[in-house]
Amino acid sequence: MNQAAPMPCSLFRIELQRSRCRGLVLLLALLGAALPCRAQEDSERDAAQARFASATERENAARLELWRSHNEHQALWQRLRPPTRADELRALGAALASAATSAGNERSALERAAAEALAAIGIGARAAADLAPRLAQALLSGQRQNPPLAPERAGETALEKLYPAEGAWIDAWNGGLAALAAAAKTYAAAREERLAARKALLAEIRPVATHPAARQVPDGMVLIPGGSYTLGPAKGWTTGVAAAARTVEVKSFYLDRFEVTNAQYREFLGSLPRRKAEPFYPSTWTFDEEGQLPKLPEGSDDHPVTGVDLVAAMAYAEWRDARLPTEEEWEVAAAGPLAHEYPWGEAYEPGRTNSLDQLRGLSARVGAFGGDVSGFGAFDLAGNVSEWTASLPTGEVLRKPPGEGQVRNVIVRGGSFLSEDPRESLSTRYRWPQPARGTQRSDLGFRCAKNARER
Repeated sequence: MNQAAPMPCSLFRIELQRSRCRGLVLLLALLGAALPCRAQEDSERDAAQARFASATERENAARLELWRSHNEHQALWQRLRPPTRADELRALGAALASAATSAGNERSALERAAAEALAAIGIGARAAADLAPRLAQALLSGQRQNPPLAPERAGETALEKLYPAEGAWIDAWNGGLAALAAAAKTYAAAREERLAARKALLAEIRPVATHPAARQVPDGMVLIPGGSYTLGPAKGWTTGVAAAARTVEVKSFYLDRFEVTNAQYREFLGSLPRRKAEPFYPSTWTFDEEGQLPKLPEGSDDHPVTGVDLVAAMAYAEWRDARLPTEEEWEVAAAGPLAHEYPWGEAYEPGRTNSLDQLRGLSARVGAFGGDVSGFGAFDLAGNVSEWTASLPTGEVLRKPPGEGQVRNVIVRGGSFLSEDPRESLSTRYRWPQPARGTQRSDLGFRCAKNARER
């Protein structure tokens, strides 16, 4: 057999240099391709920041105009309060009668005449612009009556509906004046524009991908970066807490992507001596005659474990070198960076998750409902099973399970396949207390959390 002749040293060095050159060329090519991509990402982020800044400026200006319009309407409301109400209405009626006589019944002419009449008695320009179309409509309606209604009476009737003699100013404003004000429509549009720009900016910044802790996310978990988040307004059990929306500071943490499954929980039980494992047996499992470990319901290995009280859930978390999430952490993870009403957005959407409206009556495989995923990538926070947290109803966090005979209620979060009124119970803001010891519901499970480094 002929053997290949050994390569001379000089040829070997030439080939090695060629390989190095090819590697260098490839590296430079990759860098050359990456630089434009990075530049494009920076450009898109800068553009998103500019759009957000511009939209915020427009919203602030619109808010100021709305406030001025609000103040003008409130000043007019004060002028039309008793005992001066009759005199003010008569003065306005006389001005309207004079203006309507020259305007005829043309709508645009009547609006101009009404605006002039309002200005004649000292009503602000913003309030006059809002009221003129309404008064013009009242004048036209009065002219169509048989016999025709005098313009002063038409004007008085219209203003009495908008500025009732009795009641609070806030009732008059919320009862129709705010919707009448052009400044309110402008502000609503500006606010929606800013929210859309904010959402686009957050998508460009990608806080999770750039967070230092993102490089070492534990298997099966997602990262929730620390920072300021909006929570609420709370639903369900609101006794003892501020039900209104509030801003909280949360430190970075990891959270299980899915609820703890039967298979994972069985592994925990199998690691303990039987005597120590027995107190943590799920009420939803069955026992065989030989007294071995409880049997899982058939085909439910990847379903969430249920029928465990808080004591068992905390024992499992400790075994995993983890903990249960606090109530605030749970809501942040479910609502996402935009504080959504539901993990997927602001509107309730039947079929997104395993809830009572699916008529299953049973848990589902974790992650089976791909629509039930939050902005941070955690699944089944709206439905499938409800979940334990480590928080008491007052906000205090339990660091260890309550002792025997100690009655402590703990907040449960999220809806389940048995939740009634899914529009409320599937909300990221829904909360309800349950006794920590002995609560072994068939639709109540849990997931674990871990602290994450900030930098």
